[in-house]
Amino acid sequence: MHYHRNAKTNVCQRQAIKESSDSSRKLAKIYKISHVTAAKWKKAEHTEDKSHRPNTIHYAVPQEFWKIVKKARENTKLPLDDLLIQLANYIPNLKRGNLYRILVHYQLNKLTEKERHEIKKFKQYPPGYIHIDCFYLPKINGIRWYCYLAVDRATRLLFLRVYPKKDKFSAADFLVQALGFYPFRIHTILTDNGKEFTNLRQSNFGRVGKTPAIFEIICELAGIDYRKTKYHHPWTNGMAERMVRTIKDHTIKLETYETLEIAAVSILQFQDTHNFKSRLRVLGYKTPYQATMEWFIKEPKYFLKNPNELLTIR
Repeated sequence: MHYHRNAKTNVCQRQAIKESSDSSRKLAKIYKISHVTAAKWKKAEHTEDKSHRPNTIHYAVPQEFWKIVKKARENTKLPLDDLLIQLANYIPNLKRGNLYRILVHYQLNKLTEKERHEIKKFKQYPPGYIHIDCFYLPKINGIRWYCYLAVDRATRLLFLRVYPKKDKFSAADFLVQALGFYPFRIHTILTDNGKEFTNLRQSNFGRVGKTPAIFEIICELAGIDYRKTKYHHPWTNGMAERMVRTIKDHTIKLETYETLEIAAVSILQFQDTHNFKSRLRVLGYKTPYQATMEWFIKEPKYFLKNPNELLTIR
């Protein structure tokens, strides 16, 4: 039995009041309650508190989308944060909190031991498998800049650069700088199908691109296996998507910037914080720099230069 938090009587007392022939004022003195409360329970049809639950509950996420969340969780077995990244662009007002409550509603907030073993993990590669993505900075004085990021799958080593445009020339320049930044040979790159990265099979005014973009040409010249996500499935580049969210949470969502230049400096400072100070659970609570040095000592054949040179370009 659940009582109202300010209740002065219990069910037994209410039943006694209901069956008593004494007046409400006399009962009020006996049970040390007001005569109004005593009168209420004498006339009441039942002895339980009424529910305070509203007749109509308004949800931030419309209930017609709940089954999508249920199906996505059952099919992918993704953790809460990764599931949010997948669905946030497709379900209105979806946040971490209400996503968790929807999972609780369907009793899917915890995975069973069997389901945990069935979860597909990223295939392990040596250093050089790079996830690349691009995101925009908030408009300041009516102008917007864009940030390109690259993150290595094995070491989580992060590289960032900010550009005034999101086009094929910015993407190509970023790739050239990334090739110079990483101390190991880049053997594979994964991006989405943005026009800044690829031109093949892209539709533009009714014409389908047949010639590669500059980004693709550089990959071919460098002997890099260039891979793209499946169309309309950007979450398959989940590592880059997750890194975008982490960067935003620690920079543009945390502070307000007066100029784009200050915002760009803050973004680039996060690169050093992540690479040299952030101890990541996936790396055994080592920093990306420490993980890179371990790979260098263990498998120097993958490296073009000593990772210690990263300290000189901070």
